[in-house]
Amino acid sequence: MRCKIFIFRHAQSTDNKRMIFSGWRDPALTAQGKSQAHKIAKMLARERIDVAFTSSRKRARDTLKIVLGKRKNVPTIIDDRLIERSYGHLQGKSKVSAAKMYGEKRWQRIHRGYATTIPGGENIKLVEKRVYSFIRELEIFLKVHPCNVAISCHGNSMRPLRKWYQKLTNKQMMALENPQDKDVEVDLDFLPEKGEKHSCIAFNHKHIHGGKVCCEQEVLTAFFQGKRIVKELLPGQMKKKF
Repeated sequence: MRCKIFIFRHAQSTDNKRMIFSGWRDPALTAQGKSQAHKIAKMLARERIDVAFTSSRKRARDTLKIVLGKRKNVPTIIDDRLIERSYGHLQGKSKVSAAKMYGEKRWQRIHRGYATTIPGGENIKLVEKRVYSFIRELEIFLKVHPCNVAISCHGNSMRPLRKWYQKLTNKQMMALENPQDKDVEVDLDFLPEKGEKHSCIAFNHKHIHGGKVCCEQEVLTAFFQGKRIVKELLPGQMKKKF
């Protein structure tokens, strides 16, 4: 069964515009950011999107909202394994000032090193670990419920996603510059195991599960039950901890 995954970084935020480290901060999109999100929406206008995932950060959620556009009742999971790298003590600080403070060589190791940890924050290896946990869980779900997925994430959580699906080395992953106005499309073709049955959840917003007719959101809720779900936010949205 064929599935498509549309991966995109959130559009420009106020922190991006001011060249400030966001990390786990929660800035809004700028006017340019909203325009970038509409550009992604236009690229995906003819694509079917059945399920969406995003982090709890406003910039990622608002980008996804614009991309989904007039599509109705798209089940959305808020999963903070997709959240940006924590920049620790640098969050809210100027990138220019940080580069001067650390010096060019040390700064490059901190900013673009795979395993170099920012004081009080994360390195990319740690981000990769949580993103890979998300990917494995997602693929288990897609093998049972083939569908098209949109993922609205962040610059550094998008790196491991691309590394996994584009088969990149660590060096190639760290050299990526993820644009804020384009998506990366992944085509998956899952071959069913012997005796395995698929339940497609696309289009009709209902499907048969355990002899009952369920909506897509209920299918997602049932699948992710007990896997870090801590709170239901709004109809069609759930929050998860990694």
